[in-house]
Amino acid sequence: MGAAARNGLRHSVSLEQRKALIKKATDQRFVEFRGGEPQYIPGTVNQLDETTDPVQREFFDFYRTARGAYAPKGQAPEQPTKPMLSSIVKLPPHARRRGSVRACRASS
Repeated sequence: MGAAARNGLRHSVSLEQRKALIKKATDQRFVEFRGGEPQYIPGTVNQLDETTDPVQREFFDFYRTARGAYAPKGQAPEQPTKPMLSSIVKLPPHARRRGSVRACRASS
């Protein structure tokens, strides 16, 4: 799911688009850190119509039916498949970078 979110289906998201999404998510993290409202991104549609694409129809068939739908107490039923913008981008694995905290601890 993370790769699909970052790269798009069949790698349809360009590097420039990915960088723009990372920047937007990073900016949103600061908004939330400072007490601002979370921003949600689209997830599974709540209703099907004649324009609904096949991928959304497949997701709807699971997440919007009794077999796949789940909302924690206090959360709107349509919310679970709509993640926060600040959490959608998997940030680079810092532990693999030279000079990371893990690398520094290992060398001390």
